Parts: sequence; structure tokens; C-alpha cells
Amino acid sequence: MSFNKRTTALMAIDLVAFICSGIMSLFMIRTTVAITAELYTLVILTAVFNVIGMAAFGTYRTIWRYANIMEFVRCFMGIAAGPAVSLL
Repeated sequence: MSFNKRTTALMAIDLVAFICSGIMSLFMIRTTVAITAELYTLVILTAVFNVIGMAAFGTYRTIWRYANIMEFVRCFMGIAAGPAVSLL
């Protein structure tokens, strides 16, 4: 898999978006769950695994202007792989 500047930038943007959404969700549930360092670590690991899964399933190699159902399936599989690996 060759990484160019565009792919690296997209991966970095996705990583930041995943981490921000995970941290925001932690703050939404803070009234019922104590936020610990392990939860922050889990958010970061899940974000990293999501980006790796999306790269492994070829999400960053597609042209989204001409996306079809197969591109959606690849994106879904890439995003689903992150939490699955985190659970293991």
C-alpha cells in the first residue's frame, strides 16, 4: 500500500475526528460513568484501529465522487473492524 500526502492527510483527519468523537461521548456519559485513564486509552486505541481498518479495506484509495455500494461496504467493514479489534 503506497501512502502519499493525500492519503496521510485523510488518515490524520479521520484519526482526529475519531478521537474527538470518542472524547465527546465520554463527556456525555460522565454523570453515570467515572472517566478513567483506561477509557481515554480505549478511545485512542479504537480510533487507531478504525484508521488501520479503513486503510486495510481500501477506503482511502477510492474516488468518492463515483462511489457505489461496494465503496460503502468497504467503508463499513473498515469502521467495524476498529471496535472489533479493540474488544479483543
